[in-house]
Amino acid sequence: MLRERCTGDYILNRLRNTYTIRPEDYVSLYVFSKTNDVFKTLVATILSQNSTDKAALRAYTKLETEVGITVERIQKADEDLIKRALRTCGLYNNKSRYLKELSDEIRRLGGSEWLKRILELEEKEAKSELLKLHGVGEKTADVILLLVKGAKVFPVDTHISRIARRMGLVDERAGYKRTSEALLRLFKGENNTIAHLLLIAHGRNTCRPRKPDCGRCVLRECCNTWLKLKGTKI
Repeated sequence: MLRERCTGDYILNRLRNTYTIRPEDYVSLYVFSKTNDVFKTLVATILSQNSTDKAALRAYTKLETEVGITVERIQKADEDLIKRALRTCGLYNNKSRYLKELSDEIRRLGGSEWLKRILELEEKEAKSELLKLHGVGEKTADVILLLVKGAKVFPVDTHISRIARRMGLVDERAGYKRTSEALLRLFKGENNTIAHLLLIAHGRNTCRPRKPDCGRCVLRECCNTWLKLKGTKI
């Protein structure tokens, strides 16, 4: 449990005063802000799986240049060409296959217009439809719903999961759903986009997997791991 003072607003303000959000550091945000295109944002989000955002953005840019990121172009492209474009990001062989299967599926369902219509559905129904697509898991679906629809969801990546466990929001065994729900409660379903981005920045820069910089952490008084290390009663 977090201390009483450690509300969502308190945490958000501390993070806002520490980090600057640059869209180019978050491939899905960057692509959506530049294109306002659901399919392109979906592709960018899939590329970010098991990869850094910088590597995913390089792969996205090369794919756009060499193939073109539309349902039709990816569906018709030779898979080896897609693979060559994606070599800078992790699991590029799998992602090449996912993108081919995804594009074929979306084309058969009605193309980009079908994808836009899906996101006009009620939140739970829209997520259910997205999860049926090849290569789309909980996090990818939530990123799309958050960025495109402004839905009350909270995508959880490895950084956010780590921070939530260290702070004591969830226990070590908590999976995606429980962690996401805990963060929705913490931030009261508001400011989810900025909170999501700031927590990622915190995980990249301070609350790192190895050698977290607890000494300069602006959330350490809210962190159960830090308090236990200091011998403070929680």
